[in-house]
Amino acid sequence: MGEFTWHKLARAVIALLFVTLMWSAAYAGAVEAAWARAYRAAPSDTLLAGPNADGEADDVVLENDRIVVVISDIGHSMPYSLGGGNIIDAGMRAGRLDALTEVYTYFDDVWRRQAVYDAIEIVDSGTGGGSAVVRASGLDSKDPYLSAVTHYTLEPGADYVTISTTVVNNGSSTFDAFELGDAFAWSDCETYAPGWRAFIRPLGADEDEEEQITVHRVLDNLQGMDLRDVPAGHYTIRMVYSPTSFQVGLFGSIISAALTVFLFGVWWWRLTVGTNDDQSSTVSRVARNSVAPIILNLFNRGIDM
Repeated sequence: MGEFTWHKLARAVIALLFVTLMWSAAYAGAVEAAWARAYRAAPSDTLLAGPNADGEADDVVLENDRIVVVISDIGHSMPYSLGGGNIIDAGMRAGRLDALTEVYTYFDDVWRRQAVYDAIEIVDSGTGGGSAVVRASGLDSKDPYLSAVTHYTLEPGADYVTISTTVVNNGSSTFDAFELGDAFAWSDCETYAPGWRAFIRPLGADEDEEEQITVHRVLDNLQGMDLRDVPAGHYTIRMVYSPTSFQVGLFGSIISAALTVFLFGVWWWRLTVGTNDDQSSTVSRVARNSVAPIILNLFNRGIDM
């Protein structure tokens, strides 16, 4: 009996070790499934799709197991940037649908002052299992003594690209202040106009959880929102266009329609029911004394609404 028990115990231990090894292998495989790579797009490659997708052959692609980002090659012109070396497409790898027009450097808070790149290279293709890195280098569009180098880094499993730009002053001039940032041009960016309102809520939440945020004028004629105080996460932003002129016009239209209906009702009433005199029929008197107050009450409620 003892030998049989130990035999069963040994088989159980072996089975447990086998399951543990299989689980460890599966876990290791899941970890190894995260990857990142950088490569030059070939004519046969499937980049991102959509009405605003601009990627083409010879552009540089950053791709991992979650997202795809396209960086324009030198000489690939776009509406806002002054040359290549900028992100022009970005989207999830699953759907491969572009959701961006372009991202480019924005220097010294001056519209269209930016880095103009003359070289782009793949620093690390990511084939070794690490991050994929692309470097673009060039000069400031206003001051040729300012050199700019931008690194685009995509880590395995990440749903974002890290953009790092370094500006070096190679001249004799001194800058007391110099702003360095990036400008975004979204696919559905709207021209700024008074009357736009924005509401933000966590992704998947109902509209009753929304909070209103201010819409600002950005880059002279575009609209934007300051989200620096919003905690990191995934959100839905709902835009509503309701200018004061539209509200006043809508209210005036409703009042005009209500008056038109009221005057038509008075005309129809006098034509069909008549006035209250000795010649009026019983039906006419009942209509005037019961139906008329009901209609007027409904009309007043409509005005209140």
